[in-house]
Amino acid sequence: MMDKNRLIEIEKIPNKSKSILLALGAFIFFIFTSSLFASIAKILFTNINVSLLSPNSVLDVFSQTNLGLSGNNVLQWVSLFGFIAVVETFAFVMLYEVLMDAFNVTQLKFKFKAALIILIISSIFTIFHITAKGIANTESLMLVFYFMVISLALVLIEGQALAAIFFHMIANGVASLPLLGITLNVTTIILYAGAIGGLLYFITKGLNIKQLLSRIGG
Repeated sequence: MMDKNRLIEIEKIPNKSKSILLALGAFIFFIFTSSLFASIAKILFTNINVSLLSPNSVLDVFSQTNLGLSGNNVLQWVSLFGFIAVVETFAFVMLYEVLMDAFNVTQLKFKFKAALIILIISSIFTIFHITAKGIANTESLMLVFYFMVISLALVLIEGQALAAIFFHMIANGVASLPLLGITLNVTTIILYAGAIGGLLYFITKGLNIKQLLSRIGG
């Protein structure tokens, strides 16, 4: 798992505050560009319901995982935030690595092959949400696709996968806050995203992820 020849590492340069800020910026960008994305999509697909791409509707997409933990909302929130987000992102980053090898991509840069791989993986991520999570409406699937595009673009921007993982954790963490009885609106979405970013920093600031994964990989 920790092949020294790997192009994508989880944490190549330990700077968690930078990764968290990048993830927070990406999350805010995702939330507020979804409406713009909707307007463009409306031109291409006349049956698009733009109201389903509001900030709250956007977040609903990321809280639709059925974990079989009904009755324990705190545990379900922790699972969505700290387990599902990490596992899903890690899996698709590994697929990113495999396809980069297959396409003979040797640098993490915005070039045609890298962009093509992002589109391929985002399509697979969307299909995964159709089959595994039962998401079927066009608007939600568009958001899933768009989310993964941003997530994989973060890997190219940062040169590692940490910000992409934090991005998914923030999205899942904020989206599932209603499980804890918290009401979300545009203002509180941003505030809670910042709070979760602070929580991530507190949890990971003393954690050497690269060393940890090296030990796991033997």
